[in-house]
Amino acid sequence: MAFVTGRKGRRLLFLSIISTLGALLLFAIPAVGRFRVQEQNRHFASAIQQFGKDARSYVEDGAIGTPPTAKLTGDPNVDVVLRCLNDLVKTVWPIFAEMNKELGALETPDDAFKGAFTPEQLRSKYK
Repeated sequence: MAFVTGRKGRRLLFLSIISTLGALLLFAIPAVGRFRVQEQNRHFASAIQQFGKDARSYVEDGAIGTPPTAKLTGDPNVDVVLRCLNDLVKTVWPIFAEMNKELGALETPDDAFKGAFTPEQLRSKYK
């Protein structure tokens, strides 16, 4: 009640303080959101880079064993995409393995078939 009956200068000061705090919050909340998005992007980029390195070394080593998987980061938004990538690799990789097996069965002594995606082919395309 004292605010309503108080002097004009105090009311103006109080209104100015409230407006300033509101403006600070208005600018601070998006900044925090941008920081969070940048952090998610960093997690995603590092996970994809590591997956790419693992996949390349897996193929260069002859594609023996289980295919590489993307490591989950702990961020639920990023992990959804990485789980989809892992599911895609689990689905597609046996198809490539079977294709290589069938193409290898067609090999003759003159043909030196080493697979649909050989390390030599990958090196020549991506270096």
